[in-house]
Amino acid sequence: MYSILLVDDEKSIRENLPKAIPFEEHGFTVKGTATNGKQAMEKLPSICPDLILLDVRMPVMNGLEFLKLLRDSEYSNINVAMLSGYNEFEYAKEAMKYGVRAYISKPVDEEEIVPFLDKLCKELDNSQNERDRRDPREMIEQTDNISASGVCAEAIEYIRLHYSEQINLKKVAKKFFVNASYLGRTFQKTVGVSFNEYVNQLRIDEAKRLLLQTDKLIYEIASQVGFLESSYFVVKFTQEVGKSPTEYRNENTA
Repeated sequence: MYSILLVDDEKSIRENLPKAIPFEEHGFTVKGTATNGKQAMEKLPSICPDLILLDVRMPVMNGLEFLKLLRDSEYSNINVAMLSGYNEFEYAKEAMKYGVRAYISKPVDEEEIVPFLDKLCKELDNSQNERDRRDPREMIEQTDNISASGVCAEAIEYIRLHYSEQINLKKVAKKFFVNASYLGRTFQKTVGVSFNEYVNQLRIDEAKRLLLQTDKLIYEIASQVGFLESSYFVVKFTQEVGKSPTEYRNENTA
C-alpha cells in the first residue's frame, strides 16, 4: 500500500476526502494530513509519502512555495498532484514547472482522481519490480562480509564527511552496494534515528557552531551545511532547536 500526504487548509477536505475516495482499493492510503506547506515539510520525515495531494492556496506557505522547497530538498522525487479550484488554474499551471504529475480540480471527483491513482500505482509497482531485478551487488542485505553494524559504521563515516553535500539514502546505499530500503531499516534500528534525521542533526549542529563562531549570514550558513534553500533551513533549525537561527545567535552571543 502506497502512502499519501494530504495538504489542504480546508478542514472539510482533510477529514472527508479520505472517506469519499476509495484510496485503498487503488493501492493508496492517506497516512497523514497538513494544513499548509510549512507543516507538510515538517511531516515529510515521519510520513515519507509516495504521493502528495497539494492544495494551491494556503496560509503560511502556499502550494507553490512548498513545491520550490520540496524540489530543492532530499524529498525532491516525491510525486505531487495539485488540488485546485477552477479560478486557480493559472496559478496551478505555474506549479507544473516543478514536475507536478496531475492537476485535479475541486471538488475532487472520483472519476477524475481514480485513473490517476491507478496509473501511478502501476508506475510505482514497476519501479519496485525494477529495483528487485537489479544487480545482486546492489541487493546485499547481510552476509559474512557485510554485517548490519558494518554497513552502518561505513555509512555513518561517509555521512559525517559529506553531510554538507546533496546526499540522500539512495546515493549512500548505492555507494556501499546495499538496498536503500535495507539500509534505511538497518540505520534506524542501529542508530536510533532515521537516515534523514541523522543528516539533518549533523547539519543543525554545524549550523549552531557557525552561528556562534562566525558572522556569516543565515543564507551563507544554510548553504555551507547542505541546505539549498535558506527558508527551509530556517524551518528545520527552528523545528529542531525551538528558536530561529537569528534568535539562537542573539541569545547565545549577547
